[in-house]
Amino acid sequence: MIVVYSSGSVPLGTWADIFARLRARGLDAAYVGMGLDPENLSNFDGLHSLGVFDVPDFAAKMKAVGRQVRYWNLLAEVPSAKIWVGTAEPGFDDRLTPWSNNRFKDRENGALYRSTFEAAIQSDPDWILIDN
Repeated sequence: MIVVYSSGSVPLGTWADIFARLRARGLDAAYVGMGLDPENLSNFDGLHSLGVFDVPDFAAKMKAVGRQVRYWNLLAEVPSAKIWVGTAEPGFDDRLTPWSNNRFKDRENGALYRSTFEAAIQSDPDWILIDN
């Protein structure tokens, strides 16, 4: 399984070409794109997300995206099972990074981690990614 960071910075068609070339060379894997847009499942084998602390109604969003990933194969022209990677986040601080947009979320003495971990579990994930 290869988890692709910032996959939205490259057009979906480019990813399709990259994956086709990799697979043609025998480098097959489950390629999991970053983001919560189920449309990305047309090219990726699954979805994950990072920096989820600012997603409005996080638990509901995780559950909805988890369902969309789980049932993707029922609506797809070419059915294939997809991977849902729920995200748990203990806190977030990118204020010192060169690309910083000064996003910060306090750990709240573990409350943020507990709430995001519970939301991830409730979304029926195949995997759980613990972000930073």
